[in-house]
Amino acid sequence: MSRERAIEVADELRAVITAIRRRMQAEGPTDAYTASQLNVIANLAKHGPSTVTLLANVESMRPQSMGAIIATLESIGVVTGSPHPTDGRQTLWTLTPKSADEYNAGRDARSNWLYSAVSTGLSSEQLEELDRSLAALRRMLEK
Repeated sequence: MSRERAIEVADELRAVITAIRRRMQAEGPTDAYTASQLNVIANLAKHGPSTVTLLANVESMRPQSMGAIIATLESIGVVTGSPHPTDGRQTLWTLTPKSADEYNAGRDARSNWLYSAVSTGLSSEQLEELDRSLAALRRMLEK
């Protein structure tokens, strides 16, 4: 493949990823939060309670920066802290039940839209092609 064609493919991939991301956001609104806040919410939803230090490590940021994100989320009632069971210097942060329910409902709505789009919008051959393309995209991420 020529360099020019590779650039065209990369541009098209970016455009498609952006369009899919926007459509998924429309299906399960997330615009009330910044990207960093959404990453924290998703991490807590997936992995459960965590400390600021662990969250900062996952997001590759300084604990002070993560602390500011957590403070904002706490002030709007998204997360709540409790004493760490073995280290009194730390706090374990978790999603409030309401926030966890909202996150899960949004995630489910996005997943349902994507499943419907894939299952009804693609032929069997296109679905197989998409499956092969996903493997290529995973390899691309490893570099």
